[in-house]
Amino acid sequence: MKKQILSILEGNKTNLSSRQFVGRDLPHPLLLGQEEKQPCFTRDVEDPRQRPSGMTPVFYNDNSMGFTLIELLVVVLIIGILASVALPQYQFSVDKTRAMTHYQNIQAIIKTEQVYKMANGNYTGDFELLDVDWTKTCTLIGADHRELANCSGGFGFQMANPAAVPTEIWLRWCKEANSVCSSDYTNYHLLVKFSMTDGSVIDCTSKTTRGQKLCNYFTQQFGNTAS
Repeated sequence: MKKQILSILEGNKTNLSSRQFVGRDLPHPLLLGQEEKQPCFTRDVEDPRQRPSGMTPVFYNDNSMGFTLIELLVVVLIIGILASVALPQYQFSVDKTRAMTHYQNIQAIIKTEQVYKMANGNYTGDFELLDVDWTKTCTLIGADHRELANCSGGFGFQMANPAAVPTEIWLRWCKEANSVCSSDYTNYHLLVKFSMTDGSVIDCTSKTTRGQKLCNYFTQQFGNTAS
């Protein structure tokens, strides 16, 4: 037996010197000189007895690129959860941006009212008497021009309490864009009452969830009461 092993080693000395073997790829001495068997792979089936030691099997599966119904339902469920969280926040961000644009208009109205008061001794309830052209962005309502409606996003303004010498300026937000808010407040998202003297929030009323979020924001930022 020893003589056979020595003979095999001597006969394959040249093969060993010309070939590099590393680690687990080093063949067994008894297999030297024999033709190495190639791994046999079958479709979806791999027999480990036909695979040399250390070789990783490769599998082929026609269904490996598809998705199961459960996987698709899980993805749809995750998308729905993310949408339910993100969409309300996005809606509030849009509403707040629009409302803050009209809040700047409120401040502009108050400043023009103060200029009018310095010149005439009191405030006016007539938007047309103020030194601002409102017709480019809104529509004057009523014979006394005390209301501005059809502003962008369904917002509007109104002089209030009393009609002759107003002490408040109201910011209204109708549910239907470019419409006049009803006097009974049934189609209101929001009604914010600002003081004519300092622009602070006196009162805020809302009929909807969207409007209530803005009420909370306005009262936290510019006032301390809400209804």
